[in-house]
Amino acid sequence: MASVPFHNKANFAEQGASQSFRLSKKDGFEWLGECDATIEDVVSSSESTGRMSKLEMASDFLRDALAHEAMASVELAALAEGYGITPATLKRAKEAVGVEAKRVNGHWRMGLSE
Repeated sequence: MASVPFHNKANFAEQGASQSFRLSKKDGFEWLGECDATIEDVVSSSESTGRMSKLEMASDFLRDALAHEAMASVELAALAEGYGITPATLKRAKEAVGVEAKRVNGHWRMGLSE
């Protein structure tokens, strides 16, 4: 799952865009670039229940992981497991987010539907 540092205050300049990054055991620290997330988005999604649901967390994970390119199905599952996302929750999140599976050179790749 990606993390997002937010630009909170700007006295003498325009407020900058939020930036996202992720940490993984395999790749370490990785900048993902600008994102549309705002502080209000994060606060409002977590205020209703006091925390994000497992499905919300898994859905965010998928959007972040697949934002730039498709990923091998086994790699995506292993990465999700590293974040504590169970296969059942990952499956429900794939349906909720609209992840498509395509067979490429004999291997399954997951990507966001367009």
